[in-house]
Formats: sequence, structure tokens, C-alpha cells
Amino acid sequence: MKKTEIFLLSFLALSFLLSKYSEKFVDIFVVFAILGGGCYFYLSVYLLNEFRIKDLFKTTSYQALKGGIIVLQVLCGFAYSTAIVALVFKVMHFPGTLVLKIVAILLILIVTIINNSKQNHFRPRYMSNKTMILRVCIFSLMLLLP
Repeated sequence: MKKTEIFLLSFLALSFLLSKYSEKFVDIFVVFAILGGGCYFYLSVYLLNEFRIKDLFKTTSYQALKGGIIVLQVLCGFAYSTAIVALVFKVMHFPGTLVLKIVAILLILIVTIINNSKQNHFRPRYMSNKTMILRVCIFSLMLLLP
């Protein structure tokens, strides 16, 4: 996991837990959720690879990646951003929270199953079982908390 992702996930989880116990922290959670959801949705290929920020828009960075890996990364980013939107709906008590939570959990499970079905020598380091399980645990715990 990159330092950017660790920073976003830790503050997202901390603000989520604080917003569960006090209404004062809901605004802070929404800010981190918008930031984290946007990062996962738009920058999933950057967050889930070994790219530096200055190599983000260079085509030479993406030449080593195969098409299936990029699709899996984009699906991963979409699943994680859907989970973050479901958390915002949950904290703000909007209708449709249950549907979003189910969709997010199903997408995360699909990405995890696809990732684990790949052979180890084709799987990049960012999608290793350890980091993938850590992300799945963090998002699943936040989604399944009452």
C-alpha cells in the first residue's frame, strides 16, 4: 500500500468511527470520504501500482501493464469508491443505504475472487493477498458495522 492510500484509509476509518459516536464529526468524515472516493475512482491505477506521482500521466508508465490488469484495477477503484459512497449514505441516514452496501460488498467480493483466481506470477505486488485482504477487511468492517 502506498503512503497516500494508508493516509486516506486511516483518516477515513478514524473519521467514520468518530462520526458514529458524535454528530460533530460527520462533516469531517464527508470531506475525507469525498477525497478518498475520488482518489479511488479517478486514481485507482496510480494507487494500486508502484507509480510515482510525476509518472502518473506518462504513457511509458502504463506500457508494462496488461489490459486485464488495468481493467481489474479500475474495477477495484470503482468497488472501493462505491463502498465509500455507501458509508456516506450510512452516516447521513439517506435512503438506499442497504442497496449501496450490498452492491459495494458484492463488487469487493468479485474483485477479490478474480484477484485470487489469477496465478501468482501474473499478479503484481500491489494486488498481493496481504494488501488485498487488508483493504477488504477495512472496507467490510466499516460497511458491516451497525
